[in-house]
Amino acid sequence: MAFGVWLIVWATIGCLTILRHYTLRLQLAWSRNSPLHAQPFLDDAVARVLLKRQGGQYAFVHRPLLDYFEDTPPEVFSNVPTLQRTVNVTAKAPPEEA
Repeated sequence: MAFGVWLIVWATIGCLTILRHYTLRLQLAWSRNSPLHAQPFLDDAVARVLLKRQGGQYAFVHRPLLDYFEDTPPEVFSNVPTLQRTVNVTAKAPPEEA
């Protein structure tokens, strides 16, 4: 009973929106349509002057680039390899035999 009341209060104060946000992010990452951690990708695009940051939003700097992405069908991008995160691991040298 108390859990049900808590759930209704939680949903009415906007937490349902947060839950939907993260569910959508996970679904997009799972389908490989968007990176799960998009912030580093977007910050890199800002550093390369492809996007500009306006408050909490990003906008294309170059109108022709925006038009290209709008007009290009998604099938064109289906063969683009996805970037895999690499991990630097320092391997220890095997012990020398005497």
